[in-house]
Amino acid sequence: MYTSSTALRRAWSQRLRRYKPKGGSAPRRRKVNPQDTSWFLQAARACASHRHKVPDTDAQMYVDRADRAFEGMPARLVSRHVKRCVCVFVETAAGPRALNGKLDLRRETVPRTRTAWMRQAVQRQIDVFRAAARRDGPRCHLCHKSLQGKMTHVDHGVGEYSLKDVARRFGETRTPAEMTTGGKAVRRQWQRFHKKNARLALACVACNLANK
Repeated sequence: MYTSSTALRRAWSQRLRRYKPKGGSAPRRRKVNPQDTSWFLQAARACASHRHKVPDTDAQMYVDRADRAFEGMPARLVSRHVKRCVCVFVETAAGPRALNGKLDLRRETVPRTRTAWMRQAVQRQIDVFRAAARRDGPRCHLCHKSLQGKMTHVDHGVGEYSLKDVARRFGETRTPAEMTTGGKAVRRQWQRFHKKNARLALACVACNLANK
């Protein structure tokens, strides 16, 4: 498709510009045509940073205000610049997912810290849980408000069920070298441990951030 990340980002920006409002009017939701939808999906699947966000099959896409990706967050945390920008959203079983233009054609994203590789290793479990939880009238487990059609977070909880504590307990039986490198065997062991010990729950963005 493209041989450099810079060229891909430039092409993404040019296509996105077609859906931006003219004359300084406020951004509004606009459906992406089939041809551009196919292009955006293909571009996202080519990037390690985006491919986990899009489904393997065709999907509906639209362009809307970028701050829609932060619904539920306090207004003071969303900059004026973001409110003036637009972003591509893809409809998935887990709800709308925002796709930004920070595209990287490297085949794999190499985690630089222990926390990074541990989060990356269980991301598939989190995505599967989110998709299943959204099917039956999803509600935030903290404020109990409906999450239908809204951006959601998957909450690990606090205390002994927090991701930090579950990861700490897993690391107690491994050597520092194993935990630093995150090899294939250790990743599989961590995935099994997380699946058995984590207590996942669906939460709205505001509650999940306030609960940390």
